[in-house]
Amino acid sequence: MAYKVSEEKRAEWKKKAIENQNMARDMILSVSKSYVDNPDNIAEVLEFASNFYKYSLHNMQLIYAQNRLATFIQSFEAWKQMDAHVQKGERGMKIWVPVKVTILHLPDGNNVTLSDATSEQKKLFYNGQIEGTQKLQFKIGTVFDIGQTDFPKERYPELYSMGYSSEEHAQIVNGLIKFCDSQGCVVSSENLSNIAGRGYYDPQNNCIVLNELLEDTQRLSTLSHEIGHMLEQHGTRDISAAQKEFEADCISVLVQSHYGIELTDSRKSHLAAHYKKFEAEMDSLDEKDRIEKTEQVLDASMKVFRQSVEQMDSYVKKEIEKVPVAVTLDNKPILSFTYEVNECQEFPSMGDTYSEIPTAKEALDCYEKIPEDRRMLVGGVNLIGRASSGDVTEIIPISSGTYIDLDVLKCYPVLKENIQAEKMVKEFVDEAKKTGFQTFGKYEFSANLEAANLGGCRGRLR
Repeated sequence: MAYKVSEEKRAEWKKKAIENQNMARDMILSVSKSYVDNPDNIAEVLEFASNFYKYSLHNMQLIYAQNRLATFIQSFEAWKQMDAHVQKGERGMKIWVPVKVTILHLPDGNNVTLSDATSEQKKLFYNGQIEGTQKLQFKIGTVFDIGQTDFPKERYPELYSMGYSSEEHAQIVNGLIKFCDSQGCVVSSENLSNIAGRGYYDPQNNCIVLNELLEDTQRLSTLSHEIGHMLEQHGTRDISAAQKEFEADCISVLVQSHYGIELTDSRKSHLAAHYKKFEAEMDSLDEKDRIEKTEQVLDASMKVFRQSVEQMDSYVKKEIEKVPVAVTLDNKPILSFTYEVNECQEFPSMGDTYSEIPTAKEALDCYEKIPEDRRMLVGGVNLIGRASSGDVTEIIPISSGTYIDLDVLKCYPVLKENIQAEKMVKEFVDEAKKTGFQTFGKYEFSANLEAANLGGCRGRLR
């Protein structure tokens, strides 16, 4: 027996639906006004949007307004199909979801949705006596973030990117350069006289030039901005210089945030400054029209990013996978390497140990500060590898006192398996020689260490 919904209940549902829609519009307007009133907020909104580039701008704004920590959302049923369950007491977020609605064209010229039609009208429609057409409309649906479920944290990378460490910025740059090449845009590095000129996009020749003095993270930031100019086709569109720079910055923020790169204050202020210039050009418009034009630019930038990001990812992934990664005996990646200084290298328990030292220079400074009365213990420096659990998985002795036996390093295959570990050993050896350390024996460091140009010395490798 079919359950019949009363007119009162139907009216109650309709009223609730309208309330939800009005609430959604209010939230969208609130977010929109926040970055018009304070341009610094645009960077924050775009950072958030990088996780939700598959959604419309308005849905992204809705998610942002309800949970700024959200990373991956699905409906209750979608989580259930993945054997994950929404935790008790969690409240869902409201977003717009597309639905196909059947519109009945009544004989009197009026139209009515099938759900609102009378029993007689539905009967005539199903009998083919009233015409109907389908139309795409939007209603409010409910979704839940991954953090609101019991989906296992170790499986999070299956659903969304966890980002990349600073050591991998060079590989991301290489991947993005290959992406540009696939678009017919050649990227080169040149001497631009000083660090102030970081790079530029030449629309006439469809090429990008980067300052050869830039470090990996700076190159990534500058390249992502120039890619913005390329993707936004700024050589062919008749728009102001301020709008071009604002659009390029929007793409830059989306690219960097997508790869888990923390935005610098200079990048955020750069974006805000360009928006203020763009906003000045809209001075004759009222607030509503300024918001609408700003959203048109943001929406267009998100669409441009959406069309290219999967291809970008394919090139970046290939470059990342080229870097060897050391593993433990049970095949788990060693995620970080740091230096350790022992006051007594042979029997560490006899003296103090200083751990988690990120750079070779800091390790040497720490060694030099060992008190004179403890120098007789013959201290030394090790390289320590840790797994994701934080457990020590590798201990590579580099020096004993002020002596470095390079022959010993050949006994540690991890150095040939992980370019970051080998780079850190080489950096310590090079720095130590400058301060009077002596080396014995021989170790052939990889020829591609300089080419890898991995930047920093500490952090997650994969």
